[in-house]
Amino acid sequence: MLGRVIKDGPVTPGEVALRLGMLPQSLTRTFAALEAAGYVARMPDPGDGRQSLLAVTPEGRAAMRAEMAPRDRWVARAMDAALTSDERAALVAAAELIERLVEWGGGVAMAER
Repeated sequence: MLGRVIKDGPVTPGEVALRLGMLPQSLTRTFAALEAAGYVARMPDPGDGRQSLLAVTPEGRAAMRAEMAPRDRWVARAMDAALTSDERAALVAAAELIERLVEWGGGVAMAER
């Protein structure tokens, strides 16, 4: 969720829940924990005084960087060792396309029954 606030913020809790395909009520404790840890801060929504916006703090950005650093290093090493430069370029292009699909906003994919 912290990553979603970093990517979309400042953002309402409801918008985060929508992006994650969850109900806002189910995220209340998590938002409170992120706020208590100093990773996000609430501010009034200038467009709707009844709502608040979540914004990432510098501490939240630092925590996310620390969390992602080992994975980023592993992926970089793996790409350098296992892929040609053309394959790395193709992978970067594919990642950008996947990101566009994720951000498309056409709803959350549901498993077929």
